[in-house]
Amino acid sequence: MTLAELACRKTADKDARCLNTLAAAYAEAGRFDDAVRTAARAEALAAATRDDSLLADTQTHLRFYRAGKPWHDPLPFHQPAELGAADP
Repeated sequence: MTLAELACRKTADKDARCLNTLAAAYAEAGRFDDAVRTAARAEALAAATRDDSLLADTQTHLRFYRAGKPWHDPLPFHQPAELGAADP
């Protein structure tokens, strides 16, 4: 989390990908209010820069954080449903 916070400070909180990473770190630490707030900033930046892929990812992540769950990328191979990232 410390490195993500430092990276975001160095970019003056203007890099949506950096903010998205920081939001994920907050969620992993159980800091869901911070995760939601940070992911919302990432969402706004992604929308402003018309980065549709990042915007979609951030919106998905936000749904998890608002439900009090961290986001985990799906595994790259077929997996049983009980091991996958379930919808909140």
